[in-house]
Amino acid sequence: MLINETLLQLQALEKRCFDYVPALHSDIEKFKAGLNGEIQLYNLLNAIQLPHWQVLHNKRLPSYEPYYFQLDLIVLTSDTVYLFDTKQMKGHIHFHDDETVTKTSGNETETLNNPIHQVKRHERLFQTFLHQQRITTPITIRPYVVLTSPYTELSYPSRLQEEIQRYVIRAEAIPKLLSNVHDSMTGHRKIAKITSLINTNHRPKWRNVLHDYNLTYANLRLGVPCTQCNHIPVERASNHVRFYCKKCQTYSYDNIQAGLVDYALLINHYCTNKEARQFLNIQDRHTMLRSLQKMSHYTRYTNNKICYRLILPWEQK
Repeated sequence: MLINETLLQLQALEKRCFDYVPALHSDIEKFKAGLNGEIQLYNLLNAIQLPHWQVLHNKRLPSYEPYYFQLDLIVLTSDTVYLFDTKQMKGHIHFHDDETVTKTSGNETETLNNPIHQVKRHERLFQTFLHQQRITTPITIRPYVVLTSPYTELSYPSRLQEEIQRYVIRAEAIPKLLSNVHDSMTGHRKIAKITSLINTNHRPKWRNVLHDYNLTYANLRLGVPCTQCNHIPVERASNHVRFYCKKCQTYSYDNIQAGLVDYALLINHYCTNKEARQFLNIQDRHTMLRSLQKMSHYTRYTNNKICYRLILPWEQK
């Protein structure tokens, strides 16, 4: 299943906020639309790929310290690396003579970052990344802006036609683009090596989303969440094993673990038993200890306290 780290953080924040935050909700909708476009293209690529291709999603790689660049989808074939930057945009997209880009939907027009500039930058950064990783064999890199919505209308002046046709493609044209790719035994080792380097150097982004929306810990609804409808808080059932949600009237088991995921997404990767109990309004330290042991990679000692390194959703196998 494809995930977007920032989207998970924003959804956890909206679930826990006492008040409705319009900017937060708007950003969630944008990230959901973007992820849907990536899923659509990912499924298309997996339907047509040859046995030794590699299709990688949402990889964040180092460029120049301390900066990173993020790639939506990478397709590694025996002779070419394709970098696909998906755009799930509905409306009229116009590339102007001065290379600015506007999107018009209904009566609203907004200026966008030029996506062609972005994919060209990704091409340069990925080439630099390979050089830093000592990949010396020549590799063809082909970056594309992929329009995943069938409701995107595109227009541009004639002088930009060659560049647009070189860098912008609709999702339904991807199979034709890749139809001439040939599988080669000599390229299998190269694909495996580059794939390993990408996965090893991938650093998922964790945002301080509370700060981004001018919120604090006091703005968060504390307690154990319902894993069915996200209502907070739920109550312990009489058997002390399950939790009961009054809102959707369901019982569930993994509620504490779900609450610890919220903590990791919103507050910190590390927490003590006391911090976890305060966040989830749980009194019994032994109950929390068992959940922390299930939901942590390892422990460390800080100021004579045991801190648990919580497992983030994208780290779960």
